[in-house]
Amino acid sequence: SGGSVTLSGGSSVINSSAGQFGGAMYLTRGSVTLSGGSSVVNSTAVENGGAMYLVGGSVTLSGGSSVVNSTAGKSGGAMFLSGGSVTLSGGSSVINSTAGWDGGAMFLNGGSVTLSGGSSVVNSSAGSDGGAVALSGGSVILSGASSIVNSRSTGYYGGAISAQAVRTTAEDTCSSSAGIAHRFRIDLLNSSFESSTALLHGGAVALSGPFWAPVNITVFRGCSFS
Repeated sequence: SGGSVTLSGGSSVINSSAGQFGGAMYLTRGSVTLSGGSSVVNSTAVENGGAMYLVGGSVTLSGGSSVVNSTAGKSGGAMFLSGGSVTLSGGSSVINSTAGWDGGAMFLNGGSVTLSGGSSVVNSSAGSDGGAVALSGGSVILSGASSIVNSRSTGYYGGAISAQAVRTTAEDTCSSSAGIAHRFRIDLLNSSFESSTALLHGGAVALSGPFWAPVNITVFRGCSFS
């Protein structure tokens, strides 16, 4: 809780597993930094966050670093975030990730994911929604020729990205006003989606929310879908 982990210069964590959350790493208000081609390889969690589980923490991958071959029995094949942030830059990647439920690569319950500088999510699948990324409040920003490649939802929504506005209760928010909806934001700038499929709706991106949800902001600029 509140600590930090740094892998640099090609360092790696290999063959790790957890009986519940975070196959390789579990963070509460901490930070993980991978740089210079460092990696987390072959990680499994029985429940959420095949490689990493974050509660209000941050993960930064740069300089071609990667998370490879990760599996979660429930949500977030590589990473599960509750109010944290993930940043991939400089050609970093999440490769070969699978979730039994939502978010083949990443699941966000509030929080943010940013891919830039040619970073990518490759070969991800989810048993329900969001073959690559599933959001229940939060943001996803792809820019600078970043990509989501070969992602699949075998359940319902969003072959690559599924975003849903979800009602919260007073108990959830410690507020006297129930019925508050999470906002989500998706910005896709000069990025690409390749070979994304969904069983039902939104082969690449699916956005859904009930009538009481706040305005959801989605920007597509200079993107390609194939």
